[in-house]
Amino acid sequence: METRILELSDMMSDKWGSDNKTENLHNRLKSFILQIDDADNDIREILLTLTEEFSYFSKANVNELLIHFNDQINNELQLKVDKTVFSKIEGVGASKSKMDSSNTMLEEFKICNEISGDFTHSLSALTKSALNRIDNIVIFDDIIGSGNTLIKFLTSHAEKIVTTGVKIYVFCLVILESALEQVNCFLERENINAEIKYYTIQPKAFKENYIFGGEANTKQQRFKDYKRFKKMHNILGYENSQALVAFYRNTPNNTLSAFWWLSDNWKGLFPRNNRRPDFMKKRTDKSSSAAYNLSKKETN
Repeated sequence: METRILELSDMMSDKWGSDNKTENLHNRLKSFILQIDDADNDIREILLTLTEEFSYFSKANVNELLIHFNDQINNELQLKVDKTVFSKIEGVGASKSKMDSSNTMLEEFKICNEISGDFTHSLSALTKSALNRIDNIVIFDDIIGSGNTLIKFLTSHAEKIVTTGVKIYVFCLVILESALEQVNCFLERENINAEIKYYTIQPKAFKENYIFGGEANTKQQRFKDYKRFKKMHNILGYENSQALVAFYRNTPNNTLSAFWWLSDNWKGLFPRNNRRPDFMKKRTDKSSSAAYNLSKKETN
């Protein structure tokens, strides 16, 4: 086991490079795997095998890929500069005010490729009159996990996209196989002229005949039922995404939560930052507590 962990950490270091998320990787990987009890060696083996397939994107790696995306836009797609604007996936509904990873990717793309701010616009602010003079809108994100966020966003703008005929390009670092299928079905059904460009596509970790061959279903059930994982939310990733990826900014909840869960009893290899400002948290102050209001009535 020790030899395998050492070989794996060396391989990961060579592939991912060095940053604050990968420093001291050998010891961190060893601690991560050895959290599993000796009696559950089969779970250790499953976790090690999943780690071998894991992808991590450092800031340097992301910037390199954003430059590559720009080369694709200019040389492969040959989009007309004066007829193209760059944009982001905006929140819909309750998350409308939130600036998420798509916003970060857009800003990094601008910096890496020296793109003027005049070429970046939010789709929600563009009128039909403006869109009639634009051929292409290029949108960026780090991962398309379930596809739901992108679909909600495009749905909210579908009418003006279709009527103006503007073409949408979505560039992402990672897309999950199931998400690509769902998004493409949506685009065809809604007659939206859009194309998804990605660096890598990931099947579900426990997909049959993928990582675990014909034993995938058995391994998945054993993994889900392991006592140390029982209290983890999204053990198979958000909406059963089963992703194996982390980014320098954070680990998406699409990833198997054993890799990002952080508690007194477990520390993931790439812990997820779930901190939120007070206004986004559920209210727990006594004035809004049902229990408090009930006790107040009883004492009056």
